[in-house]
Amino acid sequence: LTMFGTGASSFFGVSMVGKTLKASFEAIPIPLLNKIPVLGEVLFNHNILVYFAFVLPVIVWFVFNRTKWGLALRSSGEEPLSSEIMGIKVIKVRYIATIVGGIFIGISGVYLSVGYSRLWVEGMTAGKGWITIALVIFANWNPLIAYGGAYLFGGLTQLGLNLQKFNIPFPIILLKSIPYVFTLLFLLFISIKGKRSNLPKALGESYFRESRG
Repeated sequence: LTMFGTGASSFFGVSMVGKTLKASFEAIPIPLLNKIPVLGEVLFNHNILVYFAFVLPVIVWFVFNRTKWGLALRSSGEEPLSSEIMGIKVIKVRYIATIVGGIFIGISGVYLSVGYSRLWVEGMTAGKGWITIALVIFANWNPLIAYGGAYLFGGLTQLGLNLQKFNIPFPIILLKSIPYVFTLLFLLFISIKGKRSNLPKALGESYFRESRG
């Protein structure tokens, strides 16, 4: 499925290579707050998608831990059979979660191409989706911890761009590789130590209602 998505984007996006996109998301400065020295420009002078990204992890954490649907979702990932017995429609819950997750992934792609770079080139994500999977494991399935990790990764990426901008003599490729190297080392550590993460017990396992019988 991943290879299909990559190939499809390359096929349909080839006509857009090298063209600056006319559509964009304009920055929406927050009055007064955007005047705060340093922090004002960093936090309160962005487009709507960035503001959405600021609050989304908190919303996800609240839904997971403080709502009935969040409980049903976590239960469907841990003990689908028991959840079905309790009246939770496991297949429906999983489909909804997959669709919502796909929508968020699509929004992130829209931001990268339309809201950030305003162009499209093949492979522009540079494997960041795989970094995201490792980030979820690193955060122990906690959206708030993943929040900090995501901005750390983004900060390292932006630092590399800024060093290039100011012509600072530093091996940029080395700086850009730090998040990927960290990811590999972390996954290696997990494998060697056998560290138990908080991953759902039924993650990646198909569930069929007929299996109840």
